[in-house]
Amino acid sequence: MTINHFDLGIISGLASLFLSFLYQSFFTVEEGHVGIITYFGKAELDSEEKLKLYFSGAHLKWPWGNIYRISTMEQVFDLHDDDGKSALAYDGTVLRLEAKLRYQANIENIYDYFFTLKNPIDHIKGLFTSLLSYQIASFKGDEKNAVVSSYASIRKERKILNDQLDRFCHENLQGRYGIELQSIDLIDILPPEELDQALNAVLSADVEAEAMYYRAEASCIQKKLAAKAGVEIEKSKAEAAEIEILTLGNYLLGLDEDKTLNLYIERRKKEVLYDTKNIFIRG
Repeated sequence: MTINHFDLGIISGLASLFLSFLYQSFFTVEEGHVGIITYFGKAELDSEEKLKLYFSGAHLKWPWGNIYRISTMEQVFDLHDDDGKSALAYDGTVLRLEAKLRYQANIENIYDYFFTLKNPIDHIKGLFTSLLSYQIASFKGDEKNAVVSSYASIRKERKILNDQLDRFCHENLQGRYGIELQSIDLIDILPPEELDQALNAVLSADVEAEAMYYRAEASCIQKKLAAKAGVEIEKSKAEAAEIEILTLGNYLLGLDEDKTLNLYIERRKKEVLYDTKNIFIRG
């Protein structure tokens, strides 16, 4: 039996088509992801009419099905740009925020995450940015400290604000949009530029005042030590003079007891007058 070129071409084409179908029927899903298949735009459902999920490993599908892989790992996004995210506080102060959002896709409700949101990441980021701005605007902290500025209040009671954010999200958003919220982390709360400059000026003044205080204290300590040393020196001189006077007094008493004090005085008088050029005698 002979096979002409036409038949050989048909067989080769069918073989290529079969291999192409076989290649397109095979797919893999990595760890930390789930797979979803759609046929002609419709998601594949299981026997219970629920979205059929394919977990990590190798799987088969019909060649005309499209496979989508969705990460179920925790996602971390910045809720601010390079200059920080601005938010208006209750007293009108514009604060700059640095915050991160941690969430992951909810496998039980993955349909809402994938099919009801056109751009899930941008939508969720915008949603929680708005939520954060709302919580900042409505946060007043301790009512007893109503006179304290919003910036000082939020900085002081950041844990309360974080707890309010987590509680609000878990009560109102948990399960919606097919996500599981982990937390919104407020990394830093920065004052507006005008307040920042004023705070820097106050800080600089405090540093300068503290430096002046320590310089004055050091100068006073130095003077105190110098005065104390001067007192010790003068005390030593006085003690030496006292010893000299006592010694001389004892010597003169000894001369007086020996009846030679007058002779000693006369001799000392002659010694003093011998070297003098002028002598003044009181009349």
